[in-house]
This record gives sequence, structure tokens and C-alpha cells, in this order.
Amino acid sequence: MWLSVPRLALVSALPAFAVQFVYGGALYLILPRIRLWRFSAVFLAYLLPLVLISQYGIDTERETYGMIAWALFALIVAWIFWRLGSA
Repeated sequence: MWLSVPRLALVSALPAFAVQFVYGGALYLILPRIRLWRFSAVFLAYLLPLVLISQYGIDTERETYGMIAWALFALIVAWIFWRLGSA
């Protein structure tokens, strides 16, 4: 029973890292080539999937509040990716 939580975290984290690696890599290749490697462009690129999910996948008010946390997480990920890409 107590192993189910770490197993669930692993099962959900591995696909999330794979998506982040592919999506972040695509952003890293595309945005500098079109001269949009600015923090605002990177943040909007990470916010776009959240907007689509919130538009088509949210049913309750509680899920809407949860989306605020995901937006803050997107801000943090975008800042880290932008700083690493600028170095």
C-alpha cells in the first residue's frame, strides 16, 4: 500500500519529463532562430498548453484554482529554461 504513492509519482513524472524534454527542446531550437528568445516569449510558450487545457478540460471551480498553481509552475519552468538558454 505505501509503495503505491511513489509508484504513482514515478509513473506520472516520467511522461512529464519526456514531454518537457521534447517540448522544451523544440522551444530551444525554434525560438532563438526566429529571434524570440525573450522571457515573455518563453513564458507564453509554456503558458499556451495551460490555456488550452483550461479552455477545454476544466469542469469545476476547484480545477480552476489548481490551474493557477500550474501557471505559476509554468512561470518558474520558463524562467529556468530562459536563464539556461541565455547562458
